[in-house]
Amino acid sequence: MSDGLSYLSAIKPGPVPTSLAASEEEEINLFQRLLTEIKSWKNNPASYRPVHWFLYNNHVTSVLQGLHNPVCGLVGLEMAAELLRRSDSTMPVFSTNQILDHAVDMGITKHGEIFSAYDLCILATSLFNCKATVIDSNLKSKHKLLLETILSGLPVLLAYDSDRNFSPCLNKGHSAHWALVTGFVIRNTDFIPTDISEKLEIGENVLHKLNKGSAILPHLLENALSHTYVYVKQGKSLKSRLWPLQLLLNSNANLIEKDPKKNWENYFCPYNLEHTLANRFIVLSP
Repeated sequence: MSDGLSYLSAIKPGPVPTSLAASEEEEINLFQRLLTEIKSWKNNPASYRPVHWFLYNNHVTSVLQGLHNPVCGLVGLEMAAELLRRSDSTMPVFSTNQILDHAVDMGITKHGEIFSAYDLCILATSLFNCKATVIDSNLKSKHKLLLETILSGLPVLLAYDSDRNFSPCLNKGHSAHWALVTGFVIRNTDFIPTDISEKLEIGENVLHKLNKGSAILPHLLENALSHTYVYVKQGKSLKSRLWPLQLLLNSNANLIEKDPKKNWENYFCPYNLEHTLANRFIVLSP
């Protein structure tokens, strides 16, 4: 696997800066890969007729957690803080190790593991003096709020079950992992907005890039959950990923139990995951 654990073994943990141009190229490449995948689906109307897509993504520096450190939530918070600083330049900068030391001092982790969205909120407010809210709601309202938050330029953090290639799976919470949602792509053939900063034609598909804070999102979201994909960063890969939002939310909802194979004396988790991770995501704001 080209972007797997063996690939990370030669890379030092921490931030890996890249240019805005490289980030934009990556988001387009991921979108083109999605189009290729959709075109291969049988009996899919989108595979043979022109489709309008709407994209918004926030550029964020990747932060790697390393091979053996269970600090995915902490590096997610470190990446999220970069987005917050664009609204508040006075917000402090902390490394993963500094965030880890603070979390240990607070008594919410032993080695960096975070099994509670509420604990991660407490950590965020303590370090960055920001607002942090755990959203616990039904699926329909949750996905709208998640996308509205991203479009406003703010970070969204959530846990999910990570497969071997880091994509979402359903493993009952046994491979829980934190991720930062940075952007989205929505398919919609019924509404063409006017406040578009950029339009790109890719084959028979038209990609519209949305402006930050665009007011047209509610029009795009009607019955759009199954046609919505999200850009995601997580601490075990340099690269962004583009996943179906439905898949990510389903994975988040299935975080219901601790992995029975783990020695839980080595971790801080006095919780029922159904009450601290499942059906929950975090919204941060300055």
